[in-house]
Amino acid sequence: MRKMTALSQPLALGLLALFLHACEKPQQEANAAGAPDSLQIASPAPAAAAVAADSTGQLSRAQIEEIAREEMPGALIIAEEIDHEDSLLVYEVDVKNEKGIFELVINAATGEVLEVEEKTADYEAEGKALPAEIPDLAARDAAEQAALASIPGEVVKWKVRDKGQGTYYSFTIRGADGGTQKVKVAAGTNEVQKSDD
Repeated sequence: MRKMTALSQPLALGLLALFLHACEKPQQEANAAGAPDSLQIASPAPAAAAVAADSTGQLSRAQIEEIAREEMPGALIIAEEIDHEDSLLVYEVDVKNEKGIFELVINAATGEVLEVEEKTADYEAEGKALPAEIPDLAARDAAEQAALASIPGEVVKWKVRDKGQGTYYSFTIRGADGGTQKVKVAAGTNEVQKSDD
């Protein structure tokens, strides 16, 4: 019996080594082909956006904006709103390009683009005047900081407009009490022009 145990241990170790080598070889070949070391599960979101939800289970605004730019290359973002649609938390992102104005509805948790709708006629019918030159998102960020200094909270909606008196941003801010207030900020100067108290 003792002889059998002494023979079975090297045999078992040999089989284990053979098994480990067999498992390791496909992984090495995959790595040589440029595959990642870890298993990755496909996501419905664009791969280049490298989306990952934060601790709230929601993608960041920057990630959502990147997804919108990938979906509509060359488009400028002119408005965003966080909303609930069919029990999902979504971002509604309005973009403008040479073909018109479009609204993208993006799942806030997964980054999946749920809908793309042409909105040029709606903007024109509602008299939503856009500036001739859309400011970049860095200008929006600076205006947002001025808005939040005026009314602390979280921006749940913003848009850029020009109604003949210069380009401005309109921000809807949700305060700690859950109520919302609007504030208007001049683009470029970041002067708070109006706030609803």
